[in-house]
Amino acid sequence: MRFIINFFFYGILFYAIYLLFPDTFHTLVSWADHVWVFLKELVNSVSGKAQQYLPSEAPKSLYLQFFL
Repeated sequence: MRFIINFFFYGILFYAIYLLFPDTFHTLVSWADHVWVFLKELVNSVSGKAQQYLPSEAPKSLYLQFFL
């Protein structure tokens, strides 16, 4: 129940920021995008380094295939 209330609260909060402070909302969205890109690149680089040490006939996991 608490999760549902928090979900709606944060939805209303970000909608209010979107309506009242569009520049601030754009800043928040760009920060979140930069974090997402950083995490994707980090996972790709770690999986690339890990594949160097795996035998070539070893199957890739589904998690690694998602990001490649």
